Amino acid sequence: MRKSKVLSVALSSVLVATVAAATAMSVSAEITASSDIPNHKVGVTGGFNGWSEDVELTDADGDGVYEGVVEIAEVTEEMIKPWSVDDVDTGESYLQFKVRLDGEWTDSWGNYEPLHDRCWNSQSNVPVKEAVAGQPITFTVYFDIKNPAPAALENPDSYAEAGDDDYMYLNVYYKVKETAAPAASEEPSKVEEPSKEAEAPDSNTNATGTASKDETSTVASETQTDTSSVPTGDATSAAALAAVVLASLGVAVVMTKKASAK
Repeated sequence: MRKSKVLSVALSSVLVATVAAATAMSVSAEITASSDIPNHKVGVTGGFNGWSEDVELTDADGDGVYEGVVEIAEVTEEMIKPWSVDDVDTGESYLQFKVRLDGEWTDSWGNYEPLHDRCWNSQSNVPVKEAVAGQPITFTVYFDIKNPAPAALENPDSYAEAGDDDYMYLNVYYKVKETAAPAASEEPSKVEEPSKEAEAPDSNTNATGTASKDETSTVASETQTDTSSVPTGDATSAAALAAVVLASLGVAVVMTKKASAK
């Protein structure tokens, strides 16, 4: 009885291992149509990470376009390599990348090659022509599994009757994120200095921006009313005092006369 249980466990383990291996093989197997891609993990790799671990691309909104952001703090000379198309060196060097499935090279997409009429497993990588050594760069990679590369459609012999072979021409492209920082060749805008006229205070204005005493006196003299017809405050006071004195004298005279009559 014990031996049968051990044998049963062993057979179960073998079965599980076989299923796992078959699943792994099915995931890494070549696809037969673009409709197979959602069953795989999509990623991008390239000169920016030494062609190692992929940056994941996802299709969050289900529109058939996988996206992922590649951010490079500083592009190095080692990242920029000679670029070839159809196995022919173009004489130009760029930072380059490719999109692939499941982190392997069984299924990958790069720049369209006219001679081989393909994007799938193209030996021509996608060049990031804006990348400059010593400078940072951030770009979004797009993998469109529903539309062919524009260059493929320009070839009259391609994609006409693609059918299930549409995966041969899937479009891989990118867009560089614009930054607010000015380009190295641009000079920062100069701040205009205030003119001397603006700096120099008016001769009639003090440091706080108020009118000086001379200006105040001038304004007062210009707005003063003629004193010949309207008495000032001092003249009015003098007249009132004189009236009080006269009234007092009058009262004194009357009191004196009454006293004399008695």
